[in-house]
Amino acid sequence: MASIAVIMLTVDWRYGLVVLGAIPVLILIIRTYSVLLRRALRTVRTHEGDLLGLAQEVLGSIQLVQAYSRESHEDRRFAAVASKIFEAGRDANALQAQYSPAMTFAVAAATALIAWYGAIHVIDGRITAGEMLVFLAYFRSLTAPTRRIAKTSRTVGRASVAIERIAEYLAEAPSVIEAPNAATPSRCEGRVDFESVGFGYRPGPNVLKDISFSLRPGKTVALVGPTGAGKSTIAGLISRFQDPVLGRVLLDGRDLRGLRLGFVRRQVALVLQQPVIFHARVWENICYGLEGANRDDAIRAARDVGIDEIIRRLPGGYDCLISERGHTLSGGQRQCISLARAMLSDAPIVILDEPSSSLDSVTEQRLLEAVRRLTADRTSLVIAHRLKTVRDADEILVLDHGRIVQRGRHAQLVREAGLYAALCAGLDAHGEGQGAVTALQRSA
Repeated sequence: MASIAVIMLTVDWRYGLVVLGAIPVLILIIRTYSVLLRRALRTVRTHEGDLLGLAQEVLGSIQLVQAYSRESHEDRRFAAVASKIFEAGRDANALQAQYSPAMTFAVAAATALIAWYGAIHVIDGRITAGEMLVFLAYFRSLTAPTRRIAKTSRTVGRASVAIERIAEYLAEAPSVIEAPNAATPSRCEGRVDFESVGFGYRPGPNVLKDISFSLRPGKTVALVGPTGAGKSTIAGLISRFQDPVLGRVLLDGRDLRGLRLGFVRRQVALVLQQPVIFHARVWENICYGLEGANRDDAIRAARDVGIDEIIRRLPGGYDCLISERGHTLSGGQRQCISLARAMLSDAPIVILDEPSSSLDSVTEQRLLEAVRRLTADRTSLVIAHRLKTVRDADEILVLDHGRIVQRGRHAQLVREAGLYAALCAGLDAHGEGQGAVTALQRSA
């Protein structure tokens, strides 16, 4: 392009400026339509993402939708988002339909102006007819890319919007960053210490304030307290899903922030209140706890934790194919798989988030026995709402508004006037039930 400009300006600088002066006008048209089209396509992509998210949410909760006869409501929600996609797509198509004709008209108008001005120069004898044709040919060469851009504008626009989305994901910074010189110890005993830990989600106040306690191998510490007291946040700090704002969390005397993330998380086995179950066979779900494990390892772990008989009663036993999210299993069966998975991982630290919640008494008793096998000789932290889960704990920490307000064993805390005694007072006639949770929340 630079060489063409030099040649035109050398032949006749006035005529050359007229030809080159048309190029910025064409670039302005390209830029204007490109920005508008990209904005329209970005809106289409956003609504498409909303529609896919809505479909996934509804299909994942289809039983709830059917239970409340909300099919028509969900149809209307789906139609509303789909109509937004249609309208945004229509706007994008209208812009593209205008883009190519606008560019064609601009090129034709510029060509006519250049030819008219050149004809005047030919008549005046400033240039020859051949030179005018050369100028027109050069102008055509200069505008050829703009015409191609106009024809491929939608494809280029969609690609640029996709690149923007990818760039947004790549620009996301993890909330927990591994130190460049992070260490990987050769072994882990499982000693965990919280030293004056404070934590808060920014922006906002701290949800944990001055938390100090210790976890030791072979000992079980239970966390109790009302909803929002900070129990799950403490568990997340041990697995280093978050870092404390104040204080330190130590593993075997070393700050977690100075250790490799992979090492830290391999030392912690999680048993959640709602276990994560994949669409795979039972033994494959158990093997998720240890990379490279096989079917025999999964069976051995289930036997060690004492739930082999429960799994074998499933259709197909260990080869039973589980539906997505484990919908074909009962709550107790899902917990059995989660406990076996934690046992297979052989992590020295075990975190249990109310493993026996919402289970019948028989299943609960079997699972509590499995929990005892799992936590034997391991460092254990139990988040609990039911007394059966915490009565035998070596230490109970009572949290309220992000602080430890009581600590001790069950018998000691029952005698004290405080939050834990209020929990016990709220128990029903059988010594268990939702009354405990209600009492905690009322006394908070």
